[in-house]
Amino acid sequence: MPKHYFSLFLLLILGFPSYSQDKNYQLDIPKHKESLLEQSIVPTLLIGTGVWTVYTNTELNKFKVQRSIQNKYADFNTQLDSYLQFAPLAITLGYKIGNKDYDNWQESLTKTLLAEALMLGSVYTIKNTTRHKRPHPSEEVDSFPSGHTAQAFMAASILHKEIGDESHWLTAMGYTTAAFTGVLRVMNNKHYISDVLVGAGIGLLSTHVSYWVIDKIKQRKKARTFK
Repeated sequence: MPKHYFSLFLLLILGFPSYSQDKNYQLDIPKHKESLLEQSIVPTLLIGTGVWTVYTNTELNKFKVQRSIQNKYADFNTQLDSYLQFAPLAITLGYKIGNKDYDNWQESLTKTLLAEALMLGSVYTIKNTTRHKRPHPSEEVDSFPSGHTAQAFMAASILHKEIGDESHWLTAMGYTTAAFTGVLRVMNNKHYISDVLVGAGIGLLSTHVSYWVIDKIKQRKKARTFK
């Protein structure tokens, strides 16, 4: 695995929260509910690192990384990334359908739709504002950030929030799938490393904000009910 390819994967996989402790251990210790600020740390680091690769003169400069990868994978081409971006949502849906006791569909759907709206709004606003050219020869100026990667990490974060306490393996699968989506976007010469890192951060942050907003609304409704 080339150095830059490996670096890209490691940076993307930072989006996987370190909640993979033993399940029994988690049951013995009260779970700390992170604030929105705490949840924003990893997305902010991903976005900041992505922006840094645009301006740095190191070996992780987005143009140097792209040249290095394309020198080794010039003929690489796959459509898998277009499907992988939705895989975590499909896993979440399948898990819930298989759970006959699950009855929180309305709240879950509301959070997902809000996360999608925040993610898409952020991605396309930035795309239309920055107008960065894609790495492959074309007239397209919508490279930054990667919508596929944002979608994948948003979906993986939803999977984590919805069923993470019940299945650490599925959570790990969701984030790994999201990471590979970003890697494939670069290997397909569709995006630079900066695009996928910022996209990953936006995807995670969109989910965190969505769940925080809906939970706050829910708390306020409960508070008014008990007054």
